[in-house]
Amino acid sequence: MIQNSPAVWALIALLFRLVMGSIVHIYSLNAGFEGFVPLSNFGDDIFYWETAKQLSQGIVPEYIPNFYPWALAGIISVFGENIFLGKCLNILISAVTVFLGCQITSEVAKELQLSRRNIKYATNLTGLILTFYPSQIFYSAQLIKDPLLVFFGMMNLYSTVLILKGGNRKMWIIWLLTLVGAFTFRPYTAVALIVSFLIYLLFVWKAKTGKKLTVISLFLVFSAIVPFFLGKGFFALDYVLAWSDVEKVSQIREAGYSVGGSALELEIDYSSPVGFVLTYGLSFFTVMLGPFPWQIRAPIHLTALPEAILSSSLLLYLVFSARRKDSLNRGDTEKLLIVFSIVLIAIVAFFSDNIGANNRLRLLPWNILFIYSAVCLARIRENRQISISESRMKKTMFTS
Repeated sequence: MIQNSPAVWALIALLFRLVMGSIVHIYSLNAGFEGFVPLSNFGDDIFYWETAKQLSQGIVPEYIPNFYPWALAGIISVFGENIFLGKCLNILISAVTVFLGCQITSEVAKELQLSRRNIKYATNLTGLILTFYPSQIFYSAQLIKDPLLVFFGMMNLYSTVLILKGGNRKMWIIWLLTLVGAFTFRPYTAVALIVSFLIYLLFVWKAKTGKKLTVISLFLVFSAIVPFFLGKGFFALDYVLAWSDVEKVSQIREAGYSVGGSALELEIDYSSPVGFVLTYGLSFFTVMLGPFPWQIRAPIHLTALPEAILSSSLLLYLVFSARRKDSLNRGDTEKLLIVFSIVLIAIVAFFSDNIGANNRLRLLPWNILFIYSAVCLARIRENRQISISESRMKKTMFTS
């Protein structure tokens, strides 16, 4: 098996994405989509490319949602209007994301004090899954912001893990910059990063009082200041309160996501607690694990079914295995990963009602879930090895 090298997995991911991206690009050209996403109901990539072309010509449009068009404009200024070279930026970033995923896995596995063999096992499993994660492969080769968002989210969580392990203060700079990046692309992702970090610090993290107070103090100061300077209010309260209007959220869900051939037509019932729990619960599990077989209404939906089945099977296995006796009690950083994934998916479940949108919006939380799963599987493997070793020792003692 491939050695425990995040760089090797990143290289494999880069080469595989270049090949698959080329295939999809050629298909898009031949199908009349001019190199853009070969789906009739997509348009984000066209918007970004047209905006980038204007910027490269010195024309600054009134609306620029984030700095991604500026990055594309830089590529156009150097290499000309070559759409595939623009896609290569995302392909490269996606490969770096695989590297970060392996690094996070290794750090968390080390905190659990797993054997070197099982640290390698967890890292390789993460590299394998992230490298061949179908939705990520597809979207990494398109002119959209999602690969950059996934990168910022992964880098933020990586810096968080290092901070919790006692990393130097430079990690806070990376944490701040990546939090700003997440706010720039999708503010609710940054909110999820802040909320999950806070939950972990208050209810999960076990550390000496002095260290805990220092980290919590820095976290509170930075979490208050960064959103404020980005126009979201202290602790992003202005942004969060604006989204507390259920009518507004329902309108966004209906107008922006309950449309097109991939719409699920799931409505959230806010009229009663029971109705809300049932309808929102279905939306949450659909975003997290769907689409479910009964939600498939068109051939295009079948492309999302295999990875949904695999992720559901993996979750069931982890839930079943978690009920077994655990011989390891050496760390809890992996819990930060599952908390973040659940928080972000819970936010997305409020407004997303579309199979295609779900596949795209859950790229980051699924990346983190896969990392968490790899660590858990390595932990289960180590427990099994410990149990076998103890059984052999008892048998040896009995026979002697």
